[in-house]
Amino acid sequence: MDDDTVRASSGKLRTILPPARVQLTREIIDRQLADEDIVLTDSCAIADHPMIDRVWPDRQPMVELLIGLDPARSGALPLIARTRRRKRSCRAIVKTAANKALGRKAS
Repeated sequence: MDDDTVRASSGKLRTILPPARVQLTREIIDRQLADEDIVLTDSCAIADHPMIDRVWPDRQPMVELLIGLDPARSGALPLIARTRRRKRSCRAIVKTAANKALGRKAS
């Protein structure tokens, strides 16, 4: 293997990308902090994200608010809310099982 291209080999690619992602994230954060017009930024990361937690430690509580706009269909709102909660719960169970089966850390 050529020493000049070994950094891009499939075995090395994983070790190159995460630091580059962190560097890009840091650059975005620095630019946003320097811009006085930006008051709030959402990282859009999942809770307890291993990379974002290190570079962006501040937290802002967020909630999901479901509002029914049609009084004729307001009875469906509790069903929709339950369905959304069940979907999130099932997704978490499947994700945990998949991570365990694949030997991955939870994120």
